[in-house]
Amino acid sequence: MRCYFVRHGQSTNNLLYENTNSTEGRSEDPELTSLGIRQAKRAGLFFSRGIDPGDDPKESIGLSITHIYSSLMVRAVNTGYEISHASGLPLVGWKDLHEQGGIYYENTADGEKVGLPGKRKDELRSLFPNLTFWEEPNIDGWWNHAHETTEAARVRGKKVLNQLLERHGGTDDRVVLVSHGAFYACFMSAVLKLQKPDDYWFVLNNTGITRVDFLDKYTYLVYQNNLGFLKKEQIT
Repeated sequence: MRCYFVRHGQSTNNLLYENTNSTEGRSEDPELTSLGIRQAKRAGLFFSRGIDPGDDPKESIGLSITHIYSSLMVRAVNTGYEISHASGLPLVGWKDLHEQGGIYYENTADGEKVGLPGKRKDELRSLFPNLTFWEEPNIDGWWNHAHETTEAARVRGKKVLNQLLERHGGTDDRVVLVSHGAFYACFMSAVLKLQKPDDYWFVLNNTGITRVDFLDKYTYLVYQNNLGFLKKEQIT
């Protein structure tokens, strides 16, 4: 099984922090910026037409992806939607791919973070009609939990890895996971079996792509944070 981990395109929160170095005024579930949409479209073209930089170009058959999963956060679903549209594959929402923390309101005055419901199934389907689900979300919102701790996110990283291997391990499937930057660190810590995950951080730009191959008993990190499909001015 070959896994491509893709961070979502630039979100309005990403742009807010870039411009202000603050989370004041953040959205609990931000949309993509116009640049973020362009990044997502470029990622879609990469997966539908591109040559994998980890393959021998003389032997490559293209990326030939078989499955696309995305977090249920709008910025990830929108990114996954563009990849799905370009490739002609269905888009499957996978709740456990969400960003560390979940959906929450942050009180910047005292730092308190309060969990919020998240989008309902009908709201997500109205925005992205081709979206299906790994498991049905709650009727009143897919999150509906308190703010998630760092340790809980790391446990979830291991859970996602195990479920991915249960579903696709030992196959020739080429799976795209559209997710988030902080969760990427949790997932890669699980992949690499890091004993002290606090000692590491894995940089992943907007729509950066990492490829990990799971072959028999070996795991290969083929490349990390590939941005070669973006124009220089599109990198954020």
